[in-house]
Amino acid sequence: MAGITGKLVTGYLLDRFRPNWIGGVTPGAAGLAFLLLMEGISSPALIVVAMLVNGYAAGTKTQITGFLTASYGGIRNFGKIYSVMAGLMAAASGIGPLVAGVIFNFDNYTPFLAVGAAGCVAGGILMLTLPSYPTWRQTEDES
Repeated sequence: MAGITGKLVTGYLLDRFRPNWIGGVTPGAAGLAFLLLMEGISSPALIVVAMLVNGYAAGTKTQITGFLTASYGGIRNFGKIYSVMAGLMAAASGIGPLVAGVIFNFDNYTPFLAVGAAGCVAGGILMLTLPSYPTWRQTEDES
Protein backbone atom coordinates (compact mmCIF):
# COMPACT_ATOMS: atom_id res chain seq x y z
CA MET A 1 0.00 0.00 0.00
CA ALA A 2 2.85 2.40 0.76
CA GLY A 3 4.37 1.76 -2.67
CA ILE A 4 1.09 2.46 -4.46
CA THR A 5 0.65 5.61 -2.37
CA GLY A 6 4.20 6.62 -3.33
CA LYS A 7 3.39 6.29 -7.03
CA LEU A 8 0.19 8.31 -6.82
CA VAL A 9 1.43 11.05 -4.50
CA THR A 10 4.71 11.44 -6.38
CA GLY A 11 2.92 11.85 -9.70
CA TYR A 12 0.79 14.60 -8.17
CA LEU A 13 3.80 16.31 -6.57
CA LEU A 14 5.96 16.12 -9.71
CA ASP A 15 3.33 18.09 -11.62
CA ARG A 16 3.14 20.84 -9.00
CA PHE A 17 6.62 21.31 -7.53
CA ARG A 18 10.23 21.28 -8.71
CA PRO A 19 10.87 17.63 -9.62
CA ASN A 20 14.48 17.65 -8.44
CA TRP A 21 13.23 18.61 -4.95
CA ILE A 22 10.72 15.77 -4.93
CA GLY A 23 13.42 13.44 -6.24
CA GLY A 24 15.93 14.68 -3.69
CA VAL A 25 13.75 14.45 -0.60
CA THR A 26 12.49 10.93 -1.33
CA PRO A 27 15.90 9.16 -1.20
CA GLY A 28 16.76 11.17 1.90
CA ALA A 29 13.64 9.78 3.56
CA ALA A 30 14.64 6.27 2.47
CA GLY A 31 18.07 6.86 4.04
CA LEU A 32 16.35 7.80 7.28
CA ALA A 33 14.28 4.61 7.07
CA PHE A 34 17.48 2.57 6.71
CA LEU A 35 18.90 4.20 9.82
CA LEU A 36 15.73 3.36 11.75
CA LEU A 37 16.21 -0.31 10.87
CA MET A 38 19.73 -0.50 12.32
CA GLU A 39 20.28 -2.79 15.27
CA GLY A 40 20.27 -0.98 18.58
CA ILE A 41 18.04 1.79 17.21
CA SER A 42 15.03 -0.15 15.99
CA SER A 43 11.90 -0.93 17.95
CA PRO A 44 8.70 -2.55 16.62
CA ALA A 45 7.08 0.86 16.07
CA LEU A 46 10.17 2.27 14.32
CA ILE A 47 10.37 -0.82 12.11
CA VAL A 48 6.79 -0.25 10.94
CA VAL A 49 7.50 3.44 10.26
CA ALA A 50 10.71 2.55 8.41
CA MET A 51 8.95 -0.03 6.26
CA LEU A 52 6.18 2.41 5.36
CA VAL A 53 8.70 5.11 4.41
CA ASN A 54 10.82 2.62 2.47
CA GLY A 55 7.74 1.28 0.66
CA TYR A 56 6.69 4.80 -0.25
CA ALA A 57 10.20 5.60 -1.53
CA ALA A 58 10.32 2.36 -3.53
CA GLY A 59 7.06 3.32 -5.20
CA THR A 60 8.45 6.68 -6.27
CA LYS A 61 11.63 5.63 -8.06
CA THR A 62 10.16 4.80 -11.47
CA GLN A 63 8.00 7.95 -11.52
CA ILE A 64 10.90 10.21 -10.60
CA THR A 65 13.25 8.46 -13.01
CA GLY A 66 10.81 8.73 -15.91
CA PHE A 67 9.97 12.36 -15.24
CA LEU A 68 13.58 13.50 -14.86
CA THR A 69 14.74 11.44 -17.84
CA ALA A 70 12.14 13.03 -20.11
CA SER A 71 12.89 16.50 -18.76
CA TYR A 72 16.68 16.35 -18.94
CA GLY A 73 17.21 13.89 -21.78
CA GLY A 74 14.32 14.92 -24.03
CA ILE A 75 11.64 12.78 -25.59
CA ARG A 76 13.85 11.91 -28.55
CA ASN A 77 16.42 10.24 -26.26
CA PHE A 78 13.97 9.00 -23.63
CA GLY A 79 13.93 5.34 -24.69
CA LYS A 80 17.70 4.98 -24.74
CA ILE A 81 18.29 6.74 -21.44
CA TYR A 82 15.34 5.27 -19.55
CA SER A 83 16.16 1.73 -20.63
CA VAL A 84 19.62 2.09 -19.08
CA MET A 85 18.12 3.59 -15.93
CA ALA A 86 15.49 0.84 -15.66
CA GLY A 87 18.17 -1.80 -16.19
CA LEU A 88 20.29 -0.32 -13.41
CA MET A 89 17.28 -0.21 -11.05
CA ALA A 90 16.45 -3.84 -11.87
CA ALA A 91 20.07 -4.92 -11.35
CA ALA A 92 20.22 -3.12 -8.00
CA SER A 93 16.91 -4.70 -6.95
CA GLY A 94 18.32 -8.13 -7.76
CA ILE A 95 21.83 -7.71 -6.39
CA GLY A 96 20.91 -5.75 -3.23
CA PRO A 97 19.25 -8.64 -1.36
CA LEU A 98 22.13 -10.96 -2.27
CA VAL A 99 24.70 -8.50 -0.91
CA ALA A 100 22.57 -7.93 2.21
CA GLY A 101 22.45 -11.69 2.83
CA VAL A 102 26.20 -12.04 2.47
CA ILE A 103 26.80 -9.14 4.88
CA PHE A 104 24.29 -10.57 7.36
CA ASN A 105 26.24 -13.85 7.43
CA PHE A 106 29.15 -11.95 9.01
CA ASP A 107 27.13 -10.34 11.80
CA ASN A 108 24.00 -8.30 11.04
CA TYR A 109 22.51 -5.88 8.51
CA THR A 110 23.97 -2.73 10.10
CA PRO A 111 26.88 -2.23 7.63
CA PHE A 112 24.53 -2.76 4.68
CA LEU A 113 21.98 -0.32 6.08
CA ALA A 114 24.66 2.29 6.85
CA VAL A 115 26.03 2.16 3.29
CA GLY A 116 22.49 2.22 1.92
CA ALA A 117 21.61 5.27 4.02
CA ALA A 118 24.75 7.08 2.86
CA GLY A 119 23.99 6.19 -0.76
CA CYS A 120 20.40 7.42 -0.45
CA VAL A 121 21.51 10.73 1.07
CA ALA A 122 24.21 11.18 -1.59
CA GLY A 123 21.71 10.42 -4.37
CA GLY A 124 19.22 12.84 -2.85
CA ILE A 125 21.83 15.60 -2.70
CA LEU A 126 22.77 14.97 -6.33
CA MET A 127 19.13 15.30 -7.37
CA LEU A 128 18.65 18.45 -5.30
CA THR A 129 21.56 20.10 -7.10
CA LEU A 130 20.34 19.35 -10.63
CA PRO A 131 20.40 22.44 -12.86
CA SER A 132 17.39 23.83 -14.72
CA TYR A 133 15.99 21.79 -17.59
CA PRO A 134 17.58 22.27 -20.99
CA THR A 135 15.45 23.96 -23.65
CA TRP A 136 14.53 21.42 -26.30
CA ARG A 137 13.94 22.82 -29.76
CA GLN A 138 12.45 21.03 -32.72
CA THR A 139 14.60 21.10 -35.87
CA GLU A 140 13.16 21.53 -39.38
CA ASP A 141 13.68 17.87 -40.32
CA GLU A 142 11.72 16.76 -37.23
CA SER A 143 8.59 18.76 -38.16
